[in-house]
Amino acid sequence: MLSNSAGWSNTRIDRINTHVIARRGEEVLDELSSRGVRVPPNNRLSRAIKFIDAINDAPDLISPNDPATNETFLESLRTLIDSLMVVWCLRERPRRVNPFPADRLQMLLEGADLASADTNTRPRDIQFELSVGSFFIMGGADIRPVEPDYDLLFHMERLGIAVKRLSSIKPARVLQRLRKATRQIETSTGTGFVAMNLDSWINDLGADNVEGVGEQFNAQLQDAHREIAKVSGRDALRGVLVLANWSQWSFDGPKPQIEYRNPTQFIPFGDPEDENVAQCLDFMDGVRARFDASLGEISRLMY
Repeated sequence: MLSNSAGWSNTRIDRINTHVIARRGEEVLDELSSRGVRVPPNNRLSRAIKFIDAINDAPDLISPNDPATNETFLESLRTLIDSLMVVWCLRERPRRVNPFPADRLQMLLEGADLASADTNTRPRDIQFELSVGSFFIMGGADIRPVEPDYDLLFHMERLGIAVKRLSSIKPARVLQRLRKATRQIETSTGTGFVAMNLDSWINDLGADNVEGVGEQFNAQLQDAHREIAKVSGRDALRGVLVLANWSQWSFDGPKPQIEYRNPTQFIPFGDPEDENVAQCLDFMDGVRARFDASLGEISRLMY
């Protein structure tokens, strides 16, 4: 049963200095190298830094008339921010068991500049997996990089987290990935959560207020929510965590501005009055609140 208590949260990064974040990207590369990650020349992160620097030197290239350049810039920014969050966790929130093995960190450097140009989805699939790890670590949780993708210390027991990134907007694909995630959890920890990326489903979160953003978010995920409900009766699943990332250029002011948002939604399974649902909601609410506070710390490194 899908609980009616499902809630969502929107985290915004309002101030981004693109000159500063490019330098942070260079620090990320140094940190990855120091942790045994092979940093090939002209890797994806290096290309993102170079592209952002090129736009910093010629800001007029960002305009409503050049959507291709705008898209590449925003994707480069996403690569830098995701990588910075991972490295921040490694430095500021160390764990007894390293949640980010070097072979996973390597994926931050591979792949095309745009997700749409990837011939192999693995680099960005793992990038999202690392983002999920960052979300929980920034939220104060204890996770380890084991099957199904992570395990999580939840009220004195270890639950699985199966991570799924979707590029398709077909509802049947959502159900297919959820069923695969369920099998992974069943054969590893026995019970747990699915963390799902639905960026491809969200094309507009540009409302001026949080209520409007919420309406847009839920309206665009209606079909996905229906597919999630179809697996809510599986004993292995405690709930689904939906994570998304949305950004765009706004040209309404005297100069272009970046709107950057990270909506999340936790959907617990079970009767709303069930103690398990209450435990799950309390746990995830705490993680999200601490994640927001940690993201505030990281934001200060980008401005």
